[in-house]
Amino acid sequence: MFNWTPHGLPSIHHNHLIQKVAGQDYYTIGANNIATDTYTAEEGPLDGISGFGYDYGKFYVSKTFFDIAKRRRILWAWINESSSATDDLRKGWAGLQAIPRNVWLDKSGKQLMQWPISELEKLRGKQVDVEISFQICDFEKAEVLKLDPNLTTPQLLCSQNDASVKGALGAVGLLVLASNGLQECTAVFFRVFKADSKYIVLTCSDQSRFSLDDDIDKTTYGAFLDVDPVLKKLSLRSLIDRSIVESFWWRRQSLHHS
Repeated sequence: MFNWTPHGLPSIHHNHLIQKVAGQDYYTIGANNIATDTYTAEEGPLDGISGFGYDYGKFYVSKTFFDIAKRRRILWAWINESSSATDDLRKGWAGLQAIPRNVWLDKSGKQLMQWPISELEKLRGKQVDVEISFQICDFEKAEVLKLDPNLTTPQLLCSQNDASVKGALGAVGLLVLASNGLQECTAVFFRVFKADSKYIVLTCSDQSRFSLDDDIDKTTYGAFLDVDPVLKKLSLRSLIDRSIVESFWWRRQSLHHS
């Protein structure tokens, strides 16, 4: 359990609680009663089994520390690879550390914001670092999405509507780690749907074609982005090296895969 304010500084008013479920890390925002030593999570929609996800991909064993010198909280975590256990034993290693992130509460105090730490700028040129923004138009063309809390999950929607499926507003994004002829590629993209008189942004990381090797994990990941596309441009930042893609949507959700 850690204390938060909208600027990441220590406070007794907001706390976030790490819960590890099915190999992924989730958090909740709430209040800590020092007198009774109890924590109460705020009510509201949650993405995962028990809270919001730090990341909607391969991201686990997370931890944070408060950087007193720069007055910020930094999040560290681990990324497991998509290779098989047999390949891991042959290589003699498996997984690697994710890029450290600066995390803070958004202005509403309801959700964490996150962004790669500023020190990463010194590494530009040693890896691909892409930043792009999208202005959406023609919202009346958006496909209608019937939301069922028991059936409608972002990951399922991304799997059913991969990058090859053409929609009215999507798929729009990037093809990364692509081979000549696109036999191998990873798609990082979004779609816009209309549901319950509002527009919903679905972000996806489609790994179904990222390798010709069948003995690896090709799970597709997805998340709903908590932003109104009518009022805001959609921004995407993807950090890409030889085997890892770390994508950040509008400083909120992130999608990792290896």
